[in-house]
Amino acid sequence: MPQADGYHNLSRMELAYGDKSFQFNINPQTLKTTSPHRTSVLKTQGNYVVEDFNADVQTLELSGTTGGARSNGYEVAIQLWNFLEGYSMQADNYGETPEYLTFYNHTDDYAWDVVLAPEGFSWERSAERPLLWDYSIKFYVIDYAGINHNPGLVTHSEIIT
Repeated sequence: MPQADGYHNLSRMELAYGDKSFQFNINPQTLKTTSPHRTSVLKTQGNYVVEDFNADVQTLELSGTTGGARSNGYEVAIQLWNFLEGYSMQADNYGETPEYLTFYNHTDDYAWDVVLAPEGFSWERSAERPLLWDYSIKFYVIDYAGINHNPGLVTHSEIIT
């Protein structure tokens, strides 16, 4: 596993909201953060006009597998699906700010408040990996949620102020 580097003790990653929690039985194989920047370049007849509005909302993408038959991969895939569906359908508050999910990276000691991005989550089983259930989840990072350190995150509240 990529986070077993001799310095950090490998711990399970976790998603939580309210009194519900999902701990990954196998940590995501990929944890990707993206930090977009809000810049526009307008081409005029004789020059360029650059509008720079600083950092945009960061994204967090998790992808991996819930495992195969020996690790109850199908059952864990259903548990993750139900957890994410439960979060996304928790209340009829369309258009209002949702309750945040908290993503915990217990190995690196940080947590972020996140919401599902429009791409949401997806599942895949392929001919190359017929016994595994692969997932991909995309979030918008709203704020730093604590633990021990903030790994370079520009928070949503810092963007607004």
